[in-house]
Amino acid sequence: MRRADKKQQKLIQLQRVLSEKGVATVAVKLLNLSEGTRELCPYSAGLAVVTTKGNNTKKDLTQISAQKGLVGTTWLMFLQSEDLDNFLDEVDVPFNCRFLVAKRREGARVEVTQVYRVIQNHPLVQHNYILSEAMPEFPGHDLKGVILRAAFVNCTFIWKTINANNDVQMEGFMGKVWTYLEALMNFTTVYYATPDSAWGSKEESGDWNGMIGHLTRGEADVAPNLFMMTKERNEVVDFTHPFMLTKYYVHIHRPHSVWVSWNSFLSPLHDHLWWTIVAALMVLSTCLYYCEPNFNISSSIFCILSTYTHQDFNPIPSTLRGRGILLASHVVSMVVIAAYSATLISLLAVQHNQAPFNTFSQLLQLRSYQFGVTAMSGEYDMFSKSNQPVIKTIHQMLMVPDKLNFPPNELEGLNRVCSHKYAYMTSDVAMWYVISQAKCSVMSIAIDMYRVPATMALQRSSPYSHLINHYVERLRSSGVTAKLIRSESFPNEAHEETPILEAELSDIAGVFAVLITGTILAVILLASECILSFKQIHRRLIHIPFEFK
Repeated sequence: MRRADKKQQKLIQLQRVLSEKGVATVAVKLLNLSEGTRELCPYSAGLAVVTTKGNNTKKDLTQISAQKGLVGTTWLMFLQSEDLDNFLDEVDVPFNCRFLVAKRREGARVEVTQVYRVIQNHPLVQHNYILSEAMPEFPGHDLKGVILRAAFVNCTFIWKTINANNDVQMEGFMGKVWTYLEALMNFTTVYYATPDSAWGSKEESGDWNGMIGHLTRGEADVAPNLFMMTKERNEVVDFTHPFMLTKYYVHIHRPHSVWVSWNSFLSPLHDHLWWTIVAALMVLSTCLYYCEPNFNISSSIFCILSTYTHQDFNPIPSTLRGRGILLASHVVSMVVIAAYSATLISLLAVQHNQAPFNTFSQLLQLRSYQFGVTAMSGEYDMFSKSNQPVIKTIHQMLMVPDKLNFPPNELEGLNRVCSHKYAYMTSDVAMWYVISQAKCSVMSIAIDMYRVPATMALQRSSPYSHLINHYVERLRSSGVTAKLIRSESFPNEAHEETPILEAELSDIAGVFAVLITGTILAVILLASECILSFKQIHRRLIHIPFEFK
């Protein structure tokens, strides 16, 4: 009874010390610890202090570890002279568990040992610290002996199998990132090719396919490809910290024709400038009419108009004031015509390759393009689960009828783009390597969608997720990630040549319409002038008297 009272006093003393430091405490039995910590610490990991020792404590810890109950709580256990290896020989302390053992050494020193097992049933790894030392978040990064099962899709822009022994040569951005992680953490990888070559989407039965399916079924530990984070995926797997933000583009076959607008002859100058020119013409004509006594209003207008068209006009103004106005009109017309001619030549010479649509609403209005994404991918889930009316309409009208015929990868998607009117949507990251293999000139349209983080997928509650995230952040903060992005992105961009576009008759109909209209008006004016001249001559001949001799 006295021993029990002494233990109770020590427990109360420990609670008092923690309470004075603002730490809320609760005393529960070891097997009921998970319920007590959930009630006391609903939003953060708690600290479990094991104050008792002996066979009962050892059995309780063994039972808790078998139920995966050690994860999510920081453990602190006090030992005296017991051997640590023997005491925890049956306790599975996982890698992602922070389990601390405190021992008193010579004098007043207290030694703290952090223990864990890299893999279940492997030897216990120990890291010793003096109490005054700062303990790192990850004391050990050596995962020697750990074999991670990696599910992958054999894509040309990330992975490539090179020999008959199933050795995988890692290429591309994620291949090099995973090589860095293997070297830093000292683990090995066994690769499993996904039979359906899919990233992973949820089927109607509720099961997952692709690499996500391998992770949910426990057939793989990691999928070292770039994934788009979605709400449904986040419920079944864990994601690492993002490597980059991706932007989505809709890729179509670049139009082969030159587009010339019907108002190309008016577009060089703004509407306000056109009205200013008309106003200047009227003002100068009015001034010339009042300054030149021999000019009527029509002669004044045609005289000023002749300066704009660089045509001769006779008679010219005879007064000094009239010639000054004519000089001002010549200066204004010279500036206007020079600016207009230069801009018009540029508009007609530059090949305007305008996209047929720039938004999803315009794509729906065209109704001439098929629309697709990569089969069994997060992009399809993005359309099928969206609440936006336009996105839902595209899913129902353009995607559901062709759901079973989506391209399995990006290269096949580009082949369909080149074969017929097919609009294929994917991220810029996915196009890094396959865009140069397209059989036609591809136009990429930046569609009106949000940017999505690209990340790597892990098995749910993976013991190595925190460590992998730690080294992912180290690669990013040290500049390695940015260097890989620069070295791997758009390798053939510098060699891309601007295609020579062919002008079809329908594309330059506006130019011909203006020329034909001008020709017809010129013929009409010429015929009218000839008729009027003929009538005037005829009248003169009628009034001339004839003398008969």
